[in-house]
Amino acid sequence: MDTNKGQPQEILQTLALISEALASNPFGNSKLTITIDIDPSRYQSVLNEVEKFTRISSPQQNSNKFSIDIDELTFIFQKEES
Repeated sequence: MDTNKGQPQEILQTLALISEALASNPFGNSKLTITIDIDPSRYQSVLNEVEKFTRISSPQQNSNKFSIDIDELTFIFQKEES
């Protein structure tokens, strides 16, 4: 995630492209999950910005992760351990 320091729209566009690329699901699973580690200093700002553009599975107040689904692909964003 730290290689893409762009705007949330760019982040979501990238996730959509990944989802589209894996639409054929070459792994044969019914659902795929990708986990993205986020630097702790950026975690809250990424969460806040993503919330502006998409519905995420409700994170708890002090949660260290949240997820969004795009088609049959789940992206889990989690705060890197310090």
